[in-house]
Amino acid sequence: NLNIRYTLYTHLAVALIRKGVPLDAKSSSGFQPIHLAAARPSDTWLQLYLYIDMGADANALAEDGLSPLHMAARSQVPATTLSTLLKRGANIHLKTTQGRTALHEACANSREDNIRILLSAGADMLAEDCDGKTPFTALCRSIEPPYIESPSVRLMIKALALKKDRLQPSVKLKDERLVRSNREMRAYYRDCRAQVASLKLTRFTEDCTFLELLTKSCEQIAGLMMRNGNFKVNFRLYDFSGFAMYAEDALAAFERAQRHCEDLAMSSSEIR
Repeated sequence: NLNIRYTLYTHLAVALIRKGVPLDAKSSSGFQPIHLAAARPSDTWLQLYLYIDMGADANALAEDGLSPLHMAARSQVPATTLSTLLKRGANIHLKTTQGRTALHEACANSREDNIRILLSAGADMLAEDCDGKTPFTALCRSIEPPYIESPSVRLMIKALALKKDRLQPSVKLKDERLVRSNREMRAYYRDCRAQVASLKLTRFTEDCTFLELLTKSCEQIAGLMMRNGNFKVNFRLYDFSGFAMYAEDALAAFERAQRHCEDLAMSSSEIR
């Protein structure tokens, strides 16, 4: 049983660490235990290495500049692996010696769930590697056409439409050129831009539009949620048919902020 094996490995690792085995010991490739833990199909090890009394470095770099977050982003791991790394201080903007971010790694391996988590955590989708390639370029190179059938491609195009709205109209983006070179992607992007325009104009409370819900940080939205008693009610009553492409994203952003509020309330209760 895989879970039993991981439990045994965890107990063994704890015993070794308490005996003085260093957490920053490196393999010939410069990998520390946390790098290998980050790529495992279970997050049991990751939590072990990251918890406060173990003292592992969430931003430890291998010889090629790979961080634990890079390793997790490229691998098929539980969502809790990436979220644990990010909560424990992993730098989402770290680049490898080739200039690749964690989002580059997730896109190059077409890891839809990892892409979604990294984007929601503020990953820069326009970051370029040493060859001038963006994560979206890496994604399109990792899959076969028709590209628009890939959920990861649609996810990145939606994110591109949100990003474009916050830039000056005169700014030209490499990813836009790539999107416009393909008829299906071009049509999807056009629909995204139209729905983003609706998001920008639609308020569900006096102090928050749906576009702000999608583009502000989780902490900012949680602050609005705590200050406005109608925030949750108004959101749940709203009809999303005018921007159905972003309905799931809006719900996910709302739920992240709600969990953040609950975490704050729990922390406050523990202090008292």
